[in-house]
Amino acid sequence: LLASAREKRWRTMATMAAAIAITTIVSQLGRHAPSHNFAEEWALTGASLEGANRVSDAEVAYQRAREQDPESLLVLEGQGRLALRAGRFGEARTVLERVVARLPESARAQYHLGLACRGLVDNTCALTAFRQARTLAPDYTPAALELGSLWLERGDANAAATEFGAALARDSLIVRAHLGLAKAEGARGRAQQGLAAAQRAAALDPASNEAWFLVAALALDTRDLSLASTAIGRIEALEGVGPQSSFLRVLVLRGQGKSKEASAALGALRERWPAFAPAAQL
Repeated sequence: LLASAREKRWRTMATMAAAIAITTIVSQLGRHAPSHNFAEEWALTGASLEGANRVSDAEVAYQRAREQDPESLLVLEGQGRLALRAGRFGEARTVLERVVARLPESARAQYHLGLACRGLVDNTCALTAFRQARTLAPDYTPAALELGSLWLERGDANAAATEFGAALARDSLIVRAHLGLAKAEGARGRAQQGLAAAQRAAALDPASNEAWFLVAALALDTRDLSLASTAIGRIEALEGVGPQSSFLRVLVLRGQGKSKEASAALGALRERWPAFAPAAQL
């Protein structure tokens, strides 16, 4: 499930960046022009179809363009993005490495290469590509978001907080950046700041279970049991009663000094979800 969620996120990020990347590569055509105008026309048609989410038609157009000019950067990056969307990460990496080799100053090509490496779980490659994208274009928010997530996975909460903070400085409405900042702040022992970030995420996206889970957990850390209880209620309203929300409720009851109620709730949790490991540790 986690792998599926990551794959969905990578495809989404690739799709979001596609339209911007098309503009960037087109702007480079003066220096890296295809050898045939006919190829360029097919490539631009493919880019237009890709932007309209007509993936199959875009693949046909890009292939026609590549038959005319196998080295067109517009075609290569377009095919790389389509491979990303389809989850063909190895193919995407191979193609995008060719683009980056010929157009190393393209932050977006570096970013797409990073996504391909992420899909292959080659985080060293991904880190290098995303950092290069950030160096080339310091204001390129998608790369900052990916870097923040990578730093969190590597346990560097300070670096993660820097990246998510940079993204929010450019756009304060990015829910993912608020969520990432909440996790980073919590990981470096700044629960109050993390809670504030989680609350901003929940305000921007009230239907986000992840945001409310973070609110509940960080509210517990700051001893705001009333807020934690409210957040648990929002979680259960969104997805029903589950082992995670039940576990958090046990912690709230314990924090309130309601030992009998907490013991009863814990017993019910263990009986209903015997495989839920955190409950066995209480």
